[in-house]
Amino acid sequence: PAVGSFNRAFTHVDSVEEVTMAYYAASQIMVFMVERFGWEKVISMMPRWANGERTPAVVKASLGVSTEDLDREYKAWLKKKLARYEGQFVPDLHSPPLEDAEDAAKKSPKDARKLVELGIARLRAGKGKEGQAALAEALRIDPAQPDALYVLADLALDDEKADDKTKAAAAKRHLDAMIAGKHDGYAVRMKLATIALATEDLAGARTALNAATNLDPSQPEPLMTLVKIARKEHDERTELANLSKYVVLEQHDRVAWTRLLEGLVARGKWEEAAKVGEGAVYVDLANPEVHRLYARALARTGRHVTAIYEYNSALVAGAPPEQQAEIYRELAKGYDKLGQPKLAEQARVFEKRVASRPPPPSKDPKAPPSRE
Repeated sequence: PAVGSFNRAFTHVDSVEEVTMAYYAASQIMVFMVERFGWEKVISMMPRWANGERTPAVVKASLGVSTEDLDREYKAWLKKKLARYEGQFVPDLHSPPLEDAEDAAKKSPKDARKLVELGIARLRAGKGKEGQAALAEALRIDPAQPDALYVLADLALDDEKADDKTKAAAAKRHLDAMIAGKHDGYAVRMKLATIALATEDLAGARTALNAATNLDPSQPEPLMTLVKIARKEHDERTELANLSKYVVLEQHDRVAWTRLLEGLVARGKWEEAAKVGEGAVYVDLANPEVHRLYARALARTGRHVTAIYEYNSALVAGAPPEQQAEIYRELAKGYDKLGQPKLAEQARVFEKRVASRPPPPSKDPKAPPSRE
């Protein structure tokens, strides 16, 4: 529906997937309006709606455009944003209710897309054989019908009677047929990657995942899977290269930020580690290891004041006893660089004090908890 009557996207739906899509579309309309008109104008719409004004009047009063103009501008913005999908296959697994799908297929028996919708509706109704028959008929009419091939690939992977190798081979045949028919796309390549991983074909998985990333650079999933493959193969350089791209897309993954920072510090990539460390601290503020690694990178790049702050932050965040002596030693070096001998000496005193402590007793996981 048009932006001005978007409530229909929630009230006239056939599936849960359509509701999910409506919420996503609504979020993107908000992003567009804030980018185009500014936050203050957008939030000024709320009290107008609360006062009972209709949407066309609210849009005109707050944004200064008609709902028709807003709709045109939004669609142009969205088309540019989704330009990467033009020319590639995107699964369309929508189907009407079964009865409607049956009627539509009867009226248009040579329409391959209607038969695909019928097949999907039957599958969702638990009519597996009838659903596959409709998909087979769609392919008889149009052997390159991409949605039919895509659904059949999924069905092949779910075949409980076949072994993993047979299922993978059957699914791959359908997906290869899609690519041969010029219906390549991100979803196709990710499905091929899943098949390759299931059969431990790491080279094939890498090829599919790299293709998926090229088709949609905004998606983090193929990058993280490439990270896991590189780690499995002990290829740290490739792991870090993909992690550096991944954290830009999945900015709240604390484990990924820490792993990237660890790898860069271990390889002496100090400038890059300093940049990554700043992001890692924001994501995982309470992690003493992040502060310590970030401090090392800062110190190696001559930013001693900030390095001292981060070393102290590591201590405040609860750096383990075995690292505290090292941290105080590095603090002493930093204070020396800044020409503050008293603070440097104080740090060395703390270093010796920490180093002289007996190591904490090892805890027996089977021992009962202490009552002290």
